[in-house]
Amino acid sequence: MSGASPDASWSGLVFPALAGPAVPTLVSPTSGQQVASAAAVALQWVHNSTVGGVQTAYRAQVRAVGAGSWSYVAADGTLNASVQTVTSAAGSASINAGLLTAGASHEWSVSTQEAGVWSATAPVATFVPVASPSVSSVSVSSPLGTLAPAVSWSASAGVGALTAFQVAVTVSTDATPDAPLYDSGVQVGAGSAWTVPARSDWTNGGSYKAWVRVAQAGGLWSPWVSGSFTVSWTAPAAPSSVTVAQGSPPVVTIGSVPSGHGVGVQWSSDAGATWTTLATLAAGAAGSRSLAVPLAPFGAGVLFRASSILTSGGVDLVSAWTTSAPFTSADEAAYLVSASDPAEYVRVSISSDGGRSVIQSVAVWSPLGGSRVRVDRGVAQGESGTTTLQTETDADTQTLLSWLTGDAFWLRWNPETQAGVKLGMAPTLMAVADTPARERIAQIPIGWRRITFPWVQQ
Repeated sequence: MSGASPDASWSGLVFPALAGPAVPTLVSPTSGQQVASAAAVALQWVHNSTVGGVQTAYRAQVRAVGAGSWSYVAADGTLNASVQTVTSAAGSASINAGLLTAGASHEWSVSTQEAGVWSATAPVATFVPVASPSVSSVSVSSPLGTLAPAVSWSASAGVGALTAFQVAVTVSTDATPDAPLYDSGVQVGAGSAWTVPARSDWTNGGSYKAWVRVAQAGGLWSPWVSGSFTVSWTAPAAPSSVTVAQGSPPVVTIGSVPSGHGVGVQWSSDAGATWTTLATLAAGAAGSRSLAVPLAPFGAGVLFRASSILTSGGVDLVSAWTTSAPFTSADEAAYLVSASDPAEYVRVSISSDGGRSVIQSVAVWSPLGGSRVRVDRGVAQGESGTTTLQTETDADTQTLLSWLTGDAFWLRWNPETQAGVKLGMAPTLMAVADTPARERIAQIPIGWRRITFPWVQQ
């Protein structure tokens, strides 16, 4: 801008006024929310910049609903009759405990500053300081062998009635329930007791805390209160022995299993360095338990071990392991063995085993401008093949067909003879790739005696 007068000339720039921040959003407390009258009252809001800036100061105010004048919140939490400008980027302020009238409805608001410009004051929000609910005691019943501790407590409402509760469990060294092992979630109702579900991650003899808090009508919660307890149990007695007998197939016998206990069975082919679960036997009467092991490898030493299992509240308590002597199977038979239950099997006779193919992805492509075709092969994903089984009766045929049209299974092969030495073959986990074909054996005009099926290694 420029101008002139008879005596002088001048020029200058005119700057537009800076846009102020929008009205802040009040977050808490709002809508008549209850707050604890015996504790500091926290006010929270969101600064709303119109140009992407940040809050530099605030002016928070509070009064009883219907009162004419406002009190202003100072940085130290006190209330003052004069406006208090607090330099801070925080969207919160705190009113010291005991400064507001308990039971009276209050309203509050705030304005915020950015780059020296103040927002308008936000529309008021209301809250009511009241006496908090409280939990006076927490006790836990957890006798020996109980994996589901029973928590009980005494509580009272500050005003009105209790409407909800929450229970949490932590290790005994935790000072808060912020990282619980168990959390009931908010439960509706007054409540005075809660049973913690049995857990598999309890430590035998471990010390824990049960935490309880309650809420009253209006939504105000009590502080958390805890009680200590211990979880312990007597481990089941281990089996007296694990023995393995040669057979077709071999049989593992577990001795002296207590009444009402299941049995876990594992085996190892590397002298106990690693163990694989073989089967879990259901609970039964006291005494010995037996398990056929058709997948025991021919000519290779293995170990078996077993443990007693007592189920309490849906959680398995497991004994120490009892281990067998090394065992080497002499069984030369072939078997189909269920992939989901290795104790379920059927003995088979392999008539022939066709050629094998490697399952592998192949990509054929020609590079841009190239004169040769490129072939990329993926990682081998196992084998596929065709096998023929021979049966003796129609009943055997139907049994095999039910296996070959079901889920995946293991095929335990007969040992092969190489240079006069019989060598065991690793079993193959397979699934049937197509409908099995049936054929009659020559010269025998009755029944279907051979079943040929294509398979894919799993």
